[in-house]
Amino acid sequence: MALETAALTFDTDEKIDWFGPPMRISRLFAARQMEVWCYGQDVYDTFGVKRINADRIRQVVDFGVRTRRFAFDINGLDVPTAPEVSLSSPGGEVWHWGDAQAVERIYGTAEQFALVVTQRRNIEDTSLVVQGDGAAKWMTIAQTIAGGPFTPPRPGLRI
Repeated sequence: MALETAALTFDTDEKIDWFGPPMRISRLFAARQMEVWCYGQDVYDTFGVKRINADRIRQVVDFGVRTRRFAFDINGLDVPTAPEVSLSSPGGEVWHWGDAQAVERIYGTAEQFALVVTQRRNIEDTSLVVQGDGAAKWMTIAQTIAGGPFTPPRPGLRI
């Protein structure tokens, strides 16, 4: 509760300096949730256990969508128009981000998208459908962890 109380003292629009780019308090907490999920996935992978995700994975997916510009920026690339992202949730809902009329699209499962944007899987090792050059490039450089650009796992390395 002490952490929650401390967090409530911040203005919701105030950006907080930390290891990565300054973030609003809500994004800072979302980043920590993403890290817990993705590093937790490393443990599942180490022991060869299939993870059963719940709809709370939406936080990780949303963070992945929100860090699209970051992925292009840290790689020194122009940021293309955002694709529509349409993903099936573990609970059976379909979640949407972006313009439904977008020319470029990404669709599939929320779990596979989260695995790609957190660099736990190579896009080639998923059944995500990616339409358009900008969307395809994003899926090869997607990164949710702060710092310089990281290289995603090679195809077939983490399946």
